Amino acid sequence: MNLNLEKLKWYKDIDSIIQFGSSVFKKQFRDIDARIFPKRKFTLKEKFKLVRDLPEKYDICFYDDLPLNLRTFNSHICAVQ
Repeated sequence: MNLNLEKLKWYKDIDSIIQFGSSVFKKQFRDIDARIFPKRKFTLKEKFKLVRDLPEKYDICFYDDLPLNLRTFNSHICAVQ
């Protein structure tokens, strides 16, 4: 898992983080996709605080915010922490 994402996983209210997409399998990629599974519902302010210091190339989504049809796993999962 990417070093910047490793830092996030130690946040007390994050249950796990999954990195997925092209950054998992390719050496050259445009962005790093990650899904955060919180232990509780985060406020919008808390979400911004978590991701504000990450470089722009990170595309972070929170599991709770995804529509039901997107709350699935696929074959592009790198690691579950």
